[in-house]
Amino acid sequence: MSPLDFSKLNDDVNGTPAAPAAPPAPAPPAPATAATDLEARVAKALKPDVEDKLAAALAEIESLKVARAEQDEALQKSKLRAAVAEAHKPLTGLHHGKDDLEIGKAISTIGSAWFHQKTIEDKLSAIGADPALAKTPITELERYFGPKSKACDAMSLARNSPARYSALRKVAKLREIL
Repeated sequence: MSPLDFSKLNDDVNGTPAAPAAPPAPAPPAPATAATDLEARVAKALKPDVEDKLAAALAEIESLKVARAEQDEALQKSKLRAAVAEAHKPLTGLHHGKDDLEIGKAISTIGSAWFHQKTIEDKLSAIGADPALAKTPITELERYFGPKSKACDAMSLARNSPARYSALRKVAKLREIL
């Protein structure tokens, strides 16, 4: 038999706590396994690659911005050159006043009564226009110069064919459509 140890019995009965137990020592870190080691190496290997790709993409974006700015500048210069060329383009004047003066001069030369009795062909030759214009249909004249004419049609004709517009205007004036 073993001898009885009563040394702690007094402390247990009187309620005195025994000395606190020491905290357990932390467990040593688990040794690196092959999977965690592989993941760390892959992450390390990919990290610079992603950063390099990001840097390359940002550099490409900047170069595209510069190229776009150069294209915009070239486009603005082109538009400006076109506007300057259009502004300096010689005008093909329609000379409405000149045409009206020619008609007035022909009337004063021949006389108002005689002028109004003449045919359209004779009136056109009196003002120096082609007598063949007298065969222009009235519907065409009214399309450009009549009371129901559209200004956009007349302006389109004046821009695209100023000589034709001027000739038709003379005929319309002599036929009293205008």
